[in-house]
Amino acid sequence: MKPATIVKTAIRALFAVPCALFLWVIYFAVGVAESLVCNVLQTIWSIVLFGIFLVCVIGILVWLLTL
Repeated sequence: MKPATIVKTAIRALFAVPCALFLWVIYFAVGVAESLVCNVLQTIWSIVLFGIFLVCVIGILVWLLTL
């Protein structure tokens, strides 16, 4: 290889490392945000399902008491 190609390749490699690090940080931040959103939605959904379950149980108890 010619010295000029070696220098160009080294410069490209030195430029690629910060770009890869930046992309990894963005990827990590998006993953954390997605995880938080999914956990919040999962918590809300479980509260909604628990509320529906509670309403059904209370409804059945009231129905049994009115027989």
